[in-house]
Amino acid sequence: MQLAKQLEEKAREEAAKQAPPIANVIMAQATKKARCSTCNGKIKVGFEIAICNKCQSVEHVACAKRVRKCGGCGASFDSP
Repeated sequence: MQLAKQLEEKAREEAAKQAPPIANVIMAQATKKARCSTCNGKIKVGFEIAICNKCQSVEHVACAKRVRKCGGCGASFDSP
């Protein structure tokens, strides 16, 4: 089961690398544990994160690039 989760996360990361850049977010590294507002997955210290400019919710960068909107408030990450 753990291997399946690792493979799924790897696939998400690869898809996110191919996605166009995201706007309306602050890119940072997590300094404390949190939950992704899009997938509800764990965000550990040191993970690359996207912080919504509108509501300050935190997401995995891969989730933000894949979904293209904030999981907290629904703000679009497509327009500059």
